[in-house]
Amino acid sequence: MFKDKRLALAFAACCLVACQAPVTTLSEAELTASAQRGNGEAQYQLAKQLAGQRKYPEAMKWMQQTVGETQRAATPEMRGAAALQVGDWYQAGLGEPKNALAARHWWNRASRLGNGEAGYRLGTDCQAQHQGKLVAACLDDFETSAANGYAPSQLRVAQWHASRTGGEADAVNWLQKAAERDNRDAQYQLAKRYEQASGVAVRRDVAERWYFRAATLGQPQAQLWIAQHESGQNALAWYQRAASNGEPSAQLWLGKAYREGTLLPMDGQKSHDWLTRAAAGGSGEASYLLSQQQTRHEGREQLLQQSSAAGFVRAQRELGDVFFKRNALERAREEYAKAAASGDTAARVAYADMLRLGQGGKTDYVAAAKQYGLAAQTGSRMAQYRMGMMRQDGMGVSRNRIHAYAWYAMAATEGMNDAIHARNDLEAVMQPDEIKAGQRLAMHWSSGKMDE
Repeated sequence: MFKDKRLALAFAACCLVACQAPVTTLSEAELTASAQRGNGEAQYQLAKQLAGQRKYPEAMKWMQQTVGETQRAATPEMRGAAALQVGDWYQAGLGEPKNALAARHWWNRASRLGNGEAGYRLGTDCQAQHQGKLVAACLDDFETSAANGYAPSQLRVAQWHASRTGGEADAVNWLQKAAERDNRDAQYQLAKRYEQASGVAVRRDVAERWYFRAATLGQPQAQLWIAQHESGQNALAWYQRAASNGEPSAQLWLGKAYREGTLLPMDGQKSHDWLTRAAAGGSGEASYLLSQQQTRHEGREQLLQQSSAAGFVRAQRELGDVFFKRNALERAREEYAKAAASGDTAARVAYADMLRLGQGGKTDYVAAAKQYGLAAQTGSRMAQYRMGMMRQDGMGVSRNRIHAYAWYAMAATEGMNDAIHARNDLEAVMQPDEIKAGQRLAMHWSSGKMDE
């Protein structure tokens, strides 16, 4: 009997030691015993151990128990983390069959326990159910998460306020909170605001500090910004970091640097590799440069189309030339129109010609005159000559032979024979005062005061 008492006392002492010892130092058997006695922290740690062994059904049971009030409940933070994990397992179908409703139930419990990540899960899940739109119900979840200190939600709330009239102050406030929690994207956006005076006063010193913090945390656009504001080997190091983190503009820079031998030895293969990565990331210029390396017509055209779709103007104009020569006039007109809309002078002239002649679509003298006028103002002699024609014949604009004469005179200054003949033929039927007025107007426009 005495011996039994000693064993009982020894067992009780061991239990007391096990209860007092840090949970993370317990063996699995001790952890299980402690969990069974209602220790919430032990339940949580045991669930994590079991999940690490892929014993998800048992892990799920203990993780759920962690969330409830037990004899020695875990901290609210631990209970929130446990509820989040249960929701994630229901979402993934681990331990229990996939169940979206159950996942949301447990995320809600976690969110009520102050877990910010759970609120973010609820918000993104809500957005997915509304075709990616950030509706009011979804915003509520993000705001709860943001209030619980979860930086990605703070960034999402900031972006929502930034998209609303009068929301700049709130946007900056939430960006600041997320940035101070080391959210690198928030740091980058906050830096841009201080640089561009968007919702805050210009503070280039503050902007630079946030750019540097974001870049140090691996934010690719911030790393690119640092590279663009450094020089020599410092710039090269930041371009390399940004490129390795997937920044297409930095990858383009490296591709061109290896091609041209700028701060790096010339290396055609490395240049091609970086340009390929930049093109895959959406760099239109990278696709264009790769197109110039193609020996096969089909490969070159495919890359030109990729570059055009990414908005690279030179590719749009050249693709227009390719289609025009092939007599694919509708496609040529479409490409010229895109390049013209971006301000490319040669494309404006080509597009205007197609509009005037009705190639690839309906004739439109008004639109043609507008395109010729824009190109003429940037110094295109052909556009100036065509504007003279449009003014002389009243196509798309009112007929005015003084203006026509002025346009012809400007186009003729570099020896364009058609413009010289057109000016001389028009001069032959004009009055002396009209000729002088046309000459004065040409001089006025040539000085840069073009108000046609």
